[in-house]
Amino acid sequence: MNNNKHSLLYILCGCELVERFVYFGVFTVLVLYLKSAFHFTDDHAFVIFGLFSALSYAFLLLGGLIADKLLGQSQSVLLALLCLIIATLLLTRHHLSLVYYGLSIMLLGSALLKVNLTTLVGKTADDHLQREKNFTLFYVCMNIGAVMGPVLFGIMSHWLGWGACFYISFALLLLIFWVLATSSVLREFRKTEKKRLLITILLLFAISLLVWLLFNETQFEALAVVVIVVLSAALFIRIAKRSKKHYQKKILGLLIIYAATVFFFACSFQVATSITLFIQRDLHRTILGWLVPTPMFSALDPLFVVLMAPLLVYLWRYLKTKGIEPYVTTKIALGIFAASAAYFVLNFTAEASLLGAVVLPLILIVLVNVLLGGGEICLAPPVFTAATEHSPPQFTSTMIGAWFLFASFSGYIASLLSRLSSNNPLATRAVSLHIYAHAFLFVAIIALFSGLLVLLSKRLVQHLLA
Repeated sequence: MNNNKHSLLYILCGCELVERFVYFGVFTVLVLYLKSAFHFTDDHAFVIFGLFSALSYAFLLLGGLIADKLLGQSQSVLLALLCLIIATLLLTRHHLSLVYYGLSIMLLGSALLKVNLTTLVGKTADDHLQREKNFTLFYVCMNIGAVMGPVLFGIMSHWLGWGACFYISFALLLLIFWVLATSSVLREFRKTEKKRLLITILLLFAISLLVWLLFNETQFEALAVVVIVVLSAALFIRIAKRSKKHYQKKILGLLIIYAATVFFFACSFQVATSITLFIQRDLHRTILGWLVPTPMFSALDPLFVVLMAPLLVYLWRYLKTKGIEPYVTTKIALGIFAASAAYFVLNFTAEASLLGAVVLPLILIVLVNVLLGGGEICLAPPVFTAATEHSPPQFTSTMIGAWFLFASFSGYIASLLSRLSSNNPLATRAVSLHIYAHAFLFVAIIALFSGLLVLLSKRLVQHLLA
């Protein structure tokens, strides 16, 4: 890899780290913030979280389209950072309407940024192995940010208040914007017509208003999901029609791969909803006399993604030299089985807490995050690699955005599954633990069957991507 590509890779990884710090900080504390600052019920907080997580991934497809058709990757990244800077300023205001609009702007900024950073990372390598290695480094940096977000947001919200979380986010985003705006490595990509930039800004403004209305009128949540599904299906049909026949089969194969990851992320996203409230309400969180802020537990999942990434890179490379590297669908299935195991452990954690255990549940929560983190790093880089290698060249950003679109369905499903554990804050601890135990067991069983279905899809996907 030449020096320019090497420098570009590190710049992109740094940008992703900061964006994930901000996003996962907000993502992790959103339910707690809405409940503590605005006194939301469990169900209302879960609905807002479901919309936020679902739209944050659904809009990634929009981010890919804007890059492919209007701005290009570099300008999209710079505009995205400006959106995130505005969003964090709005979130500092203790007014629900402004918070909703801040969340709306953040959704669009993250959409523009994430998919285009991913696309640019794909351009920093010339062969399959180097590309997957680069994506793994990128994913590690992504999860370093995802670790830092919950930890620092948890500490700052506890000691300095919620506003401090958003002010530090604003400062970091401003810094990374300056680094990117003055970088000579990206300068060659910056060629955008002012007319296209104006069209993009007006489009983003109109969409942000619609999202703001949706946050205020949550009864239209299911309708929004249906609209996204219909528009997405129309888009995929259009992409297939405009692609060569060779790529039409590959598009279908990629969509099957994307669908295979849905239930894993439906499990993973509950780290910020049902699992967070389970820890907040029913686990003893005091370690050596210190009450650990609940958001800090959410940092364990991405932490183990980072720690396990080198092990899996080495494992896949070793298996490849032996000619027995698992196929992408097998890696996805392994990730889903890990998520299933995590929820069986959560079920046992709730049961152990009912019996009066204090230390064991905390150890088990760590194990849950080991399983979820390992499952994520097992399946995500192979999916990125498959998308980069099998997408039609003129729709690479869009097809990477399509994978995130499927993750948006995961966010919606996660909010529905979280509602299985909703209970009255005034309920006794025993009643609450029984509710959580049954909800976690249900998710574990569904995940197990989902993983088995993915294993059975291997031959079909191999045929389509051949």
